[in-house]
Amino acid sequence: MDEEYIPEYEKYGTADYCIIYIPSEEIFSHISSNQPEILEWSIREHRVFLTSPSTLHSTIKLLELASQGSGNDFQEELRDNMESITNINQKILDNIKELNTLDELAAAIDDKLEAIFEKTYLDYASSAEKIITTNAVTAENTRMAAQESRIIILQALVELHERQKSKYIPRSELRAEAKKKGLIRSNSRFSQILSNLEEDGLIARKSLGDIELGSIGVTLKPKAQNERIERHLRPNKPGFWKKRIAELFNDEGEFHFES
Repeated sequence: MDEEYIPEYEKYGTADYCIIYIPSEEIFSHISSNQPEILEWSIREHRVFLTSPSTLHSTIKLLELASQGSGNDFQEELRDNMESITNINQKILDNIKELNTLDELAAAIDDKLEAIFEKTYLDYASSAEKIITTNAVTAENTRMAAQESRIIILQALVELHERQKSKYIPRSELRAEAKKKGLIRSNSRFSQILSNLEEDGLIARKSLGDIELGSIGVTLKPKAQNERIERHLRPNKPGFWKKRIAELFNDEGEFHFES
């Protein structure tokens, strides 16, 4: 942008006004009551806004509205709002004077803050409870889905062992068999499930490079008998899958296939 279009106050990265915060209502009230011209003079002559705890927010809001303009418009907005700011400050001071003491003002503020806090806390507690309930349901659904995936893979592995009479089943065949049983998972997710089963000692994996370059074989381990899978597909035959897995191994835990 050409320099002529850049507002003067933006060239130096500063605002066209400043705020002096007086952290005492008594001091600010004394100035307003005894020398009110100081407030107007500081704004008109120096663009300095004197504020107290009760007037700071209204001053900032009016300055925020004025700052939505730019350049000369911003300057004009500030000038137009100076009188409004002064009037609002005076109204707030008049209201303060109506209270008998500053203690009453503090008590009124405390009551208001307590009411706001109570409502905010109740709203937060209600929202938090909903979030916790939703997360618990989601976690339970995720756990059930993960368990169902494990069961399908183990069942597919048992049936492939029985059909092929082989100790290691190619991973690609296992995935295809599991897909037939309804397990639709991405390749990476399928690998993650296999890793979890292997960590739990239910299966083992090894490279089948001597059969097919880059192929991975998957085998069942006797410990899979401890996985509670029978109640999902054969609820009317307790121990059905546990028995089929046990029949694949001899007493030493080695694979043996009946002819």
